Amino acid sequence: MGPETEPERHCNASQLLLDVIRISRDNFGTCPVESGGPDPILERLESPETASTVLDLMLSGGDQRSESAIVGGVAVLLTLLETSRIPSEDSPEKNERFCQSNICKAIVPRLKDLQDVLLNPPKKAAITTTAEHLDPPFGNTRLQICRLITALAATREAQVLSTLAELGTFGVLLVRIQQ
Repeated sequence: MGPETEPERHCNASQLLLDVIRISRDNFGTCPVESGGPDPILERLESPETASTVLDLMLSGGDQRSESAIVGGVAVLLTLLETSRIPSEDSPEKNERFCQSNICKAIVPRLKDLQDVLLNPPKKAAITTTAEHLDPPFGNTRLQICRLITALAATREAQVLSTLAELGTFGVLLVRIQQ
């Protein structure tokens, strides 16, 4: 599902993953798995390996990155970061924090690449509005990356916050929004 894949396939693939994650999470507390253990599909989807694969697919292509791959990948990562998962009986917040922490650990090494997407998004045609000429326009790709960075900052994971600070990501966000 690299940048050469049609946008419709990116959209369908991300929507499928979103639906499976949400349905599995909804069923987590209401329909126990036959073996009595955790849902193996949900565990696999919530693994750092899955987040890394999503990042690899959405950030592949260098200058030819696909907007649909990035937007779909960000949607999956945002869903994985959601903390609406029903907690285990052992520790009310343990499962959701563990999942969130694992996803953050997978994303941290790629924060520089995500910031690069903010600086160099997939090419879009200039837009002329009643107020001004936007070249390049802010675009959906940058907006979704901003949403992901906001969600990552909201996790309050020390490694995420320190990496964002080291990269100067918030300064980059401010400059890009003002343009």
